Amino acid sequence: MFKALLITGFALTFLILGALTTYYSYWPLMAIVFFGVFLLALVSPEKALLGLIIYLPFQVALNIAPGIDLASIRVLILLLFSAWILFLLARKGGKIATIFACHYFVLVTFLFWSAVSLFWALNLEWGLRKIAVFASIFPLYFLVQSATAEKEQVKKIISFLVAGASVVSVIALIQSALIPARNFGRETSPLCFTADR
Repeated sequence: MFKALLITGFALTFLILGALTTYYSYWPLMAIVFFGVFLLALVSPEKALLGLIIYLPFQVALNIAPGIDLASIRVLILLLFSAWILFLLARKGGKIATIFACHYFVLVTFLFWSAVSLFWALNLEWGLRKIAVFASIFPLYFLVQSATAEKEQVKKIISFLVAGASVVSVIALIQSALIPARNFGRETSPLCFTADR
């Protein structure tokens, strides 16, 4: 059963990524990266989740069509979630923990009610986009919830969040110090401000 699921998952992944590479020139590299993340998640979901958490502040946007940007983190979350499901099926002999617990039910109900609200939405296209955003980030809860069974794991996740945010903060400080501010004019850039004193 697991081998059939694994082969089906690989086939669907290759099919989707192959179709994307025919339309967009930079997708072969992204396909390799996404497939590597999927394989890492199959081998060690915990390490893949930590990698995803440290990548959160960097989120590269994929321009899949004119006017449509897709955050790469959404694709990575879905890949990691599908690999996590396959990992659980292999480890627990084909059984996944019940999804009918109270907090799972509340999350699924929220997603369902958001989808039902499309019936009276003024702009259906934007409503569908927002539902797609919810649906792509939604599995992150299950990944983090399964990885935070012990206090040490929670500390590790928080330290990875802080590390990623710290790196992005340092990059932002360097950029704001070296590149003049474009929104308020050159006079308000940090270098001009410190030079006047």
